[in-house]
Amino acid sequence: MKKKNIIKHTFIILSLFVFSCMHRENEKVQENHEVIDFSLEHLDKLHWDEFITAYTIIPLETTEKSFISRIERVIFRNNKLYILNTDGLRSNILVFTKEGKYLRKIDKQGRGNGEYLFISDFDLYPDSNVVTILDPLKRTLLNYDIITTQYQNSFHFEFWAKEFKYIKDIKEKVAIVLATEMSRNNGKDYDIYVIDADRNNILRSAFPFDKPIGIMFGNGILMQSFGNYVNYLRPNTNLIYSIDYDSIYLRYKILFPGKVLPSEKTEEFFRKKLESDEKYVYNIIYFENRDYLYTRFRYDKKSYHGFFNKKTKESYLFGSIKDMTCNCGITLDMCGTLPHHFIVKTDFLKVGNVVKFFDPNNKKCQNPEIWNEVHKLDETSNPLLILLTVENTENGRYNGF
Repeated sequence: MKKKNIIKHTFIILSLFVFSCMHRENEKVQENHEVIDFSLEHLDKLHWDEFITAYTIIPLETTEKSFISRIERVIFRNNKLYILNTDGLRSNILVFTKEGKYLRKIDKQGRGNGEYLFISDFDLYPDSNVVTILDPLKRTLLNYDIITTQYQNSFHFEFWAKEFKYIKDIKEKVAIVLATEMSRNNGKDYDIYVIDADRNNILRSAFPFDKPIGIMFGNGILMQSFGNYVNYLRPNTNLIYSIDYDSIYLRYKILFPGKVLPSEKTEEFFRKKLESDEKYVYNIIYFENRDYLYTRFRYDKKSYHGFFNKKTKESYLFGSIKDMTCNCGITLDMCGTLPHHFIVKTDFLKVGNVVKFFDPNNKKCQNPEIWNEVHKLDETSNPLLILLTVENTENGRYNGF
């Protein structure tokens, strides 16, 4: 398939998917799964400084063209960092080297042809120089050349969507997994669509909406890509599903300290209209790499961080991170992964407090010379990325990029 035709070939019959004989609606999900225990009995089995074994700091070059307001997601591919940057209703994709040097950006916001209103997610087409962005306001996927930043083509669909990821199976077949955000037609929309990029049709859909629901507040990034499959934490549930080219199956069931806030109670919960004794888990953030599964969530007015070692099957739960100098909270703000590491975003004011929490003796930084550059930053500087290595990763060896 030629790169310039990716979007056209992928979505040419989306508007006709209800008539396709290849579309398996509401496919039955296989139920073999692991149980991950993030109950409070696992709280603070280790301290953060025992759990985080190494880190690298990456300052992102600040120029007039590369200014970052808020990092939403980071993808590391082809030895480069691709960053989704938002500022209110403005958004763009910035490209940096792995050392943080600015290269280019895709900034085509507008209402014209080849332009987007907002970016909620993006991904790189496998083995190509094409980046695809998802515009939830236009309900459109748009393709751009990542080298020239020029627009290629796009496709408009009829349902709301928030996230998507490409997958590629062992036979080189490519598909898109698209997670929708809300339904406007009773019984006709689904949470997940898997779209075949080569045979130009919808392979399957799963998890139908039985009634129209609004946007489900309190959920962040819920989809993680592993090349030939995607793991997906369904909104307002404790269930993570694996989705590949041929099947959808339940992979993990998470045991949180309490029940997950159901979608039908979301609005009244945030408006504080529920009974005082009803406690729910909400604001769930999910990331996963080859070694660990991570979630951050709120429960009983407190924040928790859960890590599950996929090799040893051990669970670790940590409470809120406190800055003891001011007795205030520090946010461990995940924004991406590498195969054996997690990527955290922070700014120059907070980076010292963040790393001090898991490196009180200043011995774990893999590029300590970078502190000379960090100390020169100010409030006009771009955020920094921290590449974290956790315990037992590759037998304790630091691999970096």
